[in-house]
Amino acid sequence: MKRAGLRLLAERSSPPPGVDALLRAALADAPTAAEAWAAFERAADLDQLPGVEMCLIGLVSKRLPAIAPKSVHRGRVGGIERANWSRAQLVIGEAASALHTLATQDLPALLLGEAARSAAGNALGRGRPFGVVELCVRQGDMMRVHDRLTAEGWQAAPPGAVGRKRDQPAYSCRFTRGVFGSLEVRRSPYPPGRSEAAGADDLWQRAGAGTFGGAPALLPAATDALMVSIADGVRRSCFNGLWLADVAMSTAAEIDWPLVEEASRRQGLDAASFFSLRYARERLMRPIPPEALDRLERTAAADALHSFALLAECRSGAGTTRASQGLSRVLRRIRRLSRQ
Repeated sequence: MKRAGLRLLAERSSPPPGVDALLRAALADAPTAAEAWAAFERAADLDQLPGVEMCLIGLVSKRLPAIAPKSVHRGRVGGIERANWSRAQLVIGEAASALHTLATQDLPALLLGEAARSAAGNALGRGRPFGVVELCVRQGDMMRVHDRLTAEGWQAAPPGAVGRKRDQPAYSCRFTRGVFGSLEVRRSPYPPGRSEAAGADDLWQRAGAGTFGGAPALLPAATDALMVSIADGVRRSCFNGLWLADVAMSTAAEIDWPLVEEASRRQGLDAASFFSLRYARERLMRPIPPEALDRLERTAAADALHSFALLAECRSGAGTTRASQGLSRVLRRIRRLSRQ
């Protein structure tokens, strides 16, 4: 595929106007954010916001006094942000209890996603719904973690940590407790089938100590946190505004861009890295080196099937059609077979 064609695919993968406006209002520079919010406010009906926009609007709350001091929606958006923050504290409290339990049993837990960003002091995600705390444990610890958490009153939801055999744990398990306790525990930070072991081993070695809700936990290095955010879009087939927000917020820390390029190649994430980081640089003004994007573009252009599959998923993530999701599955299947 020619690189001009890849750029056209990247443009077609952009989110819908309302999502784009909210992302720019939350994460771009002040003049751009003010313009984006004004455009969103003119077009949006806050009583009937699509799900993704409702999840993103709280991110704008803290910026409204500066970018839109006369907005008639300041109070309402502030209320959404405060409600999301209050619920998040209850979710964090329950998760901290689980982390304390694992720490006392010498079961290290590595935070992922919004939990990792929050523990690292990245406040950009404040105001967004935070219903599940994601963490990773060593693959050999998965069964012990399952048994320890269930002994403390957590319930494992399907597919559960126990597969058909106890020595073959599932990739992830969802645990719940009470109203606010919700954990997703994974055996690897990367999606299954993507160089799990090598990528996970390197990530664990670079992780540092931290706390979450007062409980001890490990935090991924900034570059690894970015790569996990990119990979999560692939894992969930969820290429929408929430994914783009995760990727953009992860670039707030100091990033090792050569490592991003290396990890993207190793994990087969060249196209996902290029699409998401290009958007973050061009629309959200995130500090992403153009030379790094250029190299990602070159490698993504060499894998046309992956890029077309990603486009299909981006369109389905924007709420297009089920046909897009089916097309993506077919293209990915062809790509896997071509590599065997």
